[in-house]
Amino acid sequence: MNRRNNPWIVLVIAVLGLGLFGCASWHFLVVGSPIYRGSDLKIIHGKLLRAREIRVARSDALQIELFGQPISFRGGSVSYARCYDRKALALLATGCEVDIGVLPDEERKPWRDYLTGQQFLNIYSLAVNGEVALSLEDFNRCARANERIGKIIPPILLIISIVLLISALRMINEKRKAKEA
Repeated sequence: MNRRNNPWIVLVIAVLGLGLFGCASWHFLVVGSPIYRGSDLKIIHGKLLRAREIRVARSDALQIELFGQPISFRGGSVSYARCYDRKALALLATGCEVDIGVLPDEERKPWRDYLTGQQFLNIYSLAVNGEVALSLEDFNRCARANERIGKIIPPILLIISIVLLISALRMINEKRKAKEA
């Protein structure tokens, strides 16, 4: 039997798609992304060693390194670049004063870049020389906007999975009828 015409493979893919639909629905429609408060953050103050834009997967991220800090900080695709104040980011220069809001839990167990293995902390708020580049409210607003966009994923997964499931069952039924004839 040709692999392309094997209904059992299509059936397995459809069932996996339905499982992904369940997981995506749970995440986007029930759990959602957390809303952080100022009391959730720890502010790290320091002098800027280097700030650069890096490519992470298919999006850009801001990576900041501070003098005396062993770990870097990243403003990821959730908030960078559409949620940051460009005028405040223009102030980023070696030696400038930077205040970065991070979660204490992430400080104990930092994120790790899956390609380079480099550890980093997410940026939840950022001020450069006293100018706010990213407020916690802006971060939360952008996270909610991304979540709203992500809510289209479960219905698409459901439709594709149902179409594959129906196709697989039709193929199985046709093969069964062909054997009986």
